[in-house]
Amino acid sequence: VRGKKEIKSLNFVKNNWKSLCGWTCFSIVFNVLNTIVYGTLFAKIQQEYDPNGYEQHFSVINTITTFMSAAILPILGSIVDQQKSMKTWLIITEILGLIITYCFLFADFLPDDKDSNGRTTAPSYYIEILYVFGIFFLRTAVMCNNAMLGFFASEYRVGLSLFANFIGFGVNLVGLLTLAFVPSNWPTNTWGLSVNMWWLLIFSCIALASFPLTLLSPQNIIDDYISINEENEHLNDLSQISKKSFIQCLKLGVKSLIETAKSLKSDLSYRNVLYFLLAYLFFSTAGSIYTIYLSTFFLSLFDLDTKELSKLNLYYKCSMVGGVIIGLVAASFIKNKDLILLVLHNIMFTGAFICLCIFNDSYTLSLTMSLIVGFTYAWNMSVSRGLMAKLMPQSKQTEMMAFYSAFTYLGIGVVSLVYSAIPQFLDAATLPFLMLIYMLPSYFFFFILY
Repeated sequence: VRGKKEIKSLNFVKNNWKSLCGWTCFSIVFNVLNTIVYGTLFAKIQQEYDPNGYEQHFSVINTITTFMSAAILPILGSIVDQQKSMKTWLIITEILGLIITYCFLFADFLPDDKDSNGRTTAPSYYIEILYVFGIFFLRTAVMCNNAMLGFFASEYRVGLSLFANFIGFGVNLVGLLTLAFVPSNWPTNTWGLSVNMWWLLIFSCIALASFPLTLLSPQNIIDDYISINEENEHLNDLSQISKKSFIQCLKLGVKSLIETAKSLKSDLSYRNVLYFLLAYLFFSTAGSIYTIYLSTFFLSLFDLDTKELSKLNLYYKCSMVGGVIIGLVAASFIKNKDLILLVLHNIMFTGAFICLCIFNDSYTLSLTMSLIVGFTYAWNMSVSRGLMAKLMPQSKQTEMMAFYSAFTYLGIGVVSLVYSAIPQFLDAATLPFLMLIYMLPSYFFFFILY
């Protein structure tokens, strides 16, 4: 910040198309990497190197990176707030995520020695380590991107969240359609790279091509409530903050987290954020877990081949895109009713999970209820992010969005551990019942928040 001319209101961004474009285009980079590369292609690559134990090893590394994100992101978010360097952290973590993704290509050139279980050890360990850190850096970038939503005018935040998710889900759908319908022998094994590695390279290049647009993302902006008489003092504070070392910012970040905890007793706005996060921990995790384990759930009930399973996932992605489109339309007519919308979503989740528990012997009914879950989950996820951006204290944007991310990953990690243990005691088809029981406490926290 150089002077008063650079002091701008939070609301200026609503008409700044460059900032809007930069913030939205991050959804392309993230969804290409997170869903297509790390979510789809990684599983196929890991299966090539570890055909007998890839599911178990994937569960382990996914649990590690999930709990690592839940533990570290709140501290990291607080540091970002102290440094006032949200955009810098976004760009750096994006770059690190891209670099790590490209490093997967070297796995095909490592020694191919196998252990007694048929696991190609060197490439397997190599890609699993890359996965843990690659996903962590991408989640850090998501935290910063989510926090930037607070730079936009309050009345536009839910709509922007829906629009960004629409772009992201649309990219996912096109990518999955490409993988599903392009002949399996293309691209051919060339230059020592497998077919899946070539696809990883192609989609990583798409993410890299989109990356420059994210450089247009909004900078940190001084809050609306700073009056003209306070400007010079606030400018000096920002200048001092920017010159502090990382260790000093770490200390200030920890202090900020302690202050946040203390504020829960005296400040209603902080308590409202906590109540929302606790409700979110239960209702959103139910949708996330069902989405993650959709294929596993249907395979445990019905004998689906690869083509049928691909169609199932495509139908589910289509329902998610539909949910975002309806959400965008609804956002134009329904103003400031975000909490009521989330409660209605919760009721839809509950009804769908009850039907899945009762009619799980019918593929048609199970598919229909699953599409309702996907439709509701995509809409619900967008509204949740927008409402969080409205509730959070503007002075702690990144810290609050770090807690938002942490609660997401904490819920996914805990339920994943429980679900992974289910086959040892119960049938894996009990997933809807587990989700139904897990999400019930959300109604209590919605009641308190309302």
